[in-house]
Amino acid sequence: MSENRFEDLFKKIYGVPMGETRFAGQDFKPDWEPLHELEEEDEPVKIFSPAKQEKPPAVPPPVEISEPEEDGTKKFEPARPAEEEQPPEQTGEEEPAAPEEEPGSTEEVAAEEEEEEYEEGWRRRERKRAKRALTFDHKGRTGCLRGIMYGLLVLTLAFTIALGGWLLVCDMLALGKKDATAVVTVEENFTLDSVAEGLQKAGMIRYKWFFKVFAKLFHADRKIEPGTYELNSGYDYRALIVKMHSGAGSQVETTVTIPEGYTVKQIFELLDEKGVCSYNDLEKTAAEYRYKHEFLQTIPYGNSNRLEGYLFPDTYDFYLNDDPVYVINKMLNNFGSKVTNDMFEKASAMGYTMRQILAVASMVEKEAGDTKEMSMVASVIYNRLNSSDFPHLQIDATVQYALPERKAKLTNSDLEYDSPYNTYKYRGLPPGPIANPGIAAIKAALNPEVTDYYYYALGKEGTHRFFKYYSDFDSFVNSEDYGG
Repeated sequence: MSENRFEDLFKKIYGVPMGETRFAGQDFKPDWEPLHELEEEDEPVKIFSPAKQEKPPAVPPPVEISEPEEDGTKKFEPARPAEEEQPPEQTGEEEPAAPEEEPGSTEEVAAEEEEEEYEEGWRRRERKRAKRALTFDHKGRTGCLRGIMYGLLVLTLAFTIALGGWLLVCDMLALGKKDATAVVTVEENFTLDSVAEGLQKAGMIRYKWFFKVFAKLFHADRKIEPGTYELNSGYDYRALIVKMHSGAGSQVETTVTIPEGYTVKQIFELLDEKGVCSYNDLEKTAAEYRYKHEFLQTIPYGNSNRLEGYLFPDTYDFYLNDDPVYVINKMLNNFGSKVTNDMFEKASAMGYTMRQILAVASMVEKEAGDTKEMSMVASVIYNRLNSSDFPHLQIDATVQYALPERKAKLTNSDLEYDSPYNTYKYRGLPPGPIANPGIAAIKAALNPEVTDYYYYALGKEGTHRFFKYYSDFDSFVNSEDYGG
């Protein structure tokens, strides 16, 4: 194909001569349908070509007027259009046939076929190129969007992980927490889960599971001890574990005053009420634990009242939810420091064991109205013990101790209650103390007044009257001054 023929074909397809840009000054907008919507089987797309305009009718040139104007200019007048030729009148004779056009030469036919083939190939290549461009644009936009979404997802995950890690670190190191204190109790047979839950409820930690992981790594189950601790929100995980130990100084203390004359049962109920230990734990410890104090070695095990008389009444500072062994031991140690070796020797010189002296002291503690008359009450007890005329001590406090429940006033049937502690039925001293006496009662039992009294009765003023003879005692009991 000649170069001129190729340029004509290019101009026919694109509407512009070769050498000029397709996008000069304005977008190139072909007049075909979008090629990505056509299939190969569709009808071929119409190639863009400029619209064929009909040629306007030829206008004859103006005719010059022969004579010029006065100023020398020439005048022209438009030429009149040629008159339409009238068809010749038919005369009945046939016009001669126009000579047939000779068919084109073989070279011209081949050139036209070549041009059509080239045009068709060009059109196909343009369709493929446009389709590839559209496909690339579609996939490019999709890939870009996916990339942006993936990047945003990665950034979100990274931010979430970083934020979560920061919150965990802040909780572990106690950063940014408001200053606060709380009391946390670690029960017997605790688990790390129960400890973490207690700390979380108290506001000491935020993430229970993270504390459990930390505690396992640092073997906290070996360091934490049962008890009640006062903790601060400023403690980090390690400090919390260290503070939940009996020697860390963070256990919550409570002050308990045990009055003189309280029984073991009353003392254990008081300690339970104050939150020091449970009643059952204390009772079991008192009955079974083998304390090493020398004054307990001859007392049989199996009953909590084996420690009756030895839990010295005083004011104590105990930890909340403390160890019952420690609590009882503290009172036993106090007894050992208050009751001296001289007292033990004095008891032995009197012909009694310290346990018997404590039995006397406990009855004095329960019967006497005040400390001034304790030695007088002790003298009555010893006088009866040493007299064959009075085989029974007949102390009301021993009956109260024997009864399941204490009564405001004893009845005759109560005096018949069968118990070795009932001194109305059994001779001599009861099997052991009936209460825990104070030091004044113990001293009174070791140092009784020397009297010949065998009776005493409570007056309305709250103190006792003492009598040698039963007749005097009976007269007072039936008088208006009797306060019993």
